[in-house]
Amino acid sequence: MRLLVLSNVSGSVDRIVELLQSNQNIIAKESNATTSSMARTAAENLRSGAYDIVIVVAKDPIGAGMQLNKQEGVNCEGQWC
Repeated sequence: MRLLVLSNVSGSVDRIVELLQSNQNIIAKESNATTSSMARTAAENLRSGAYDIVIVVAKDPIGAGMQLNKQEGVNCEGQWC
């Protein structure tokens, strides 16, 4: 499984990365992005098949969900997309 973690919440990605790496999962991380930038990045990576799952940790989770749902091929409901 290929997993991409995107966040604009300070320190959250590092903690997720630590937990996943301890289980020997391969991930990518990106931080300090706008909500719309994270939504575009998530959609592009899912459509291209670069990643199977994208986790977005945002300062504004409702706004992030709205931005993600605007992306073609992405279905985000509540906490899960």
